[in-house]
Amino acid sequence: RTAVRTLPTNSDGTIPIELLEDHIITEAEDDVHAGHTAAVFLENTHNGLGGKVLPMNYVKQVRELCDRRKVPLHCDGARSWNAAVALGLPLSDVLAPFDTASICLSKGLGAPVGSMIVGPAPFIARARKIRKMLGGGMRQAGIVAAGALYALDHILPRMHEDHDMAKALYKGIVDQVKIPAIEPQSNIVVFAVSDDNKKRDAFVKQCDERGLRMVGWLGKGSVRAVTHYGN
Repeated sequence: RTAVRTLPTNSDGTIPIELLEDHIITEAEDDVHAGHTAAVFLENTHNGLGGKVLPMNYVKQVRELCDRRKVPLHCDGARSWNAAVALGLPLSDVLAPFDTASICLSKGLGAPVGSMIVGPAPFIARARKIRKMLGGGMRQAGIVAAGALYALDHILPRMHEDHDMAKALYKGIVDQVKIPAIEPQSNIVVFAVSDDNKKRDAFVKQCDERGLRMVGWLGKGSVRAVTHYGN
């Protein structure tokens, strides 16, 4: 059994190092009132804050903290491809500070289906064992892998176009429509159309009727738009 504890973030998606350290409890501390910290998770890009990209120097600071406290560091990296493109780095460099990571083949890349976990060989072997125990696995999965391979070869090199579209959408919203929005660092644009969720929902419905799909988002009247190669 596990318990998850979330911590508040700064506006750039980072968790203050001091706050993070205060909430790590190791076996050496042996606090009978709390469970031991099994891992620290960072999300990159940060979904709730509109696709914010974690700075590499910050990730390295968290890595140093985890090394000092002997706690594994995991990347919730469903959109880590976008983080890599935004930073101008190979994905391997973006994930290098982490012990393990989860990455998505459909978000951003646009493959039909699929996510993966990456990490050391013993970790992957244990994950496969647990997957089997839970009834997971898929036969004839090559057709799924083929879509992912195509996306890596043909969509990943164009991912910067998604980011450019997000910037253009943001500029139009702020400069022409004159409503507040979070400036995108990747391919997510969050903006507020009203302080009333009913009006927001009506706006989303009207957009959908015109073939423009967005979703209501966190906060009153907020909308999230995600640009991708199919736009």
